[in-house]
Amino acid sequence: MQSDELVLTKDIPMKAMQWLLQYGITDEEISKYNIAYNANSEILILIYTQNYWQGRCFGNQPQKYLSKGLKPLTIYGTGDTIVCVEDVLSAIKIARLSPEFCATPLLGSSMPLETTQSLSERFKNVAIWLDRDKAKDAIKMARNLKQRGITCDVIISPKDPKDYEKGELLTWLKNK
Repeated sequence: MQSDELVLTKDIPMKAMQWLLQYGITDEEISKYNIAYNANSEILILIYTQNYWQGRCFGNQPQKYLSKGLKPLTIYGTGDTIVCVEDVLSAIKIARLSPEFCATPLLGSSMPLETTQSLSERFKNVAIWLDRDKAKDAIKMARNLKQRGITCDVIISPKDPKDYEKGELLTWLKNK
C-alpha cells in the first residue's frame, strides 16, 4: 500500500460488491458493519477500528488480504455461545443467528492470550470454526479454553462458515 492513510468511501465498486454478494452479504450488513472501500489502494475494508484495519485486496497486490495494527476482539451479534471464526464475513453470517449465537472474527487462525482470557470471562460456551486446513489450530485453541473451564467445541466442515446459508450454519452449530 502506498500510504498508511485510508480514504474510505461507501461507494463500493462492482468487483468488490460482487465478492460480498457471492457470500450473501446484504446492503444493510455493509452499512451496519461499516464495510467501506479505499479507492487509493483498491482494498475493501472489512473491519476498521482506531487501532486496526483489515481489507480484501482488489488491486495488483500479491496478497488477498492486508491488515495493520493490533487485532481487536470484535463481537458480531449477541448470544450465549460465541463462535470464533477466521474472517469478518463468516462472523457476519453467524451474527444472523442472534440471539442464540454470536461470533468473533479472529482475523487469522490464531487466538492471542488476551482473547482467550476475555472469552473465558464473557462466555460459557465457545465454538471454534476455522477453515478446514486449520483444524489442528482449532483443536489447540479449544484445549486452551477447556483448561480455563470453558465448554468448547470444534467444528470442522468442508466449507468456510461464510459459504453456508443460515439453515446450514444452524445445523453445523447444533450438531457440533
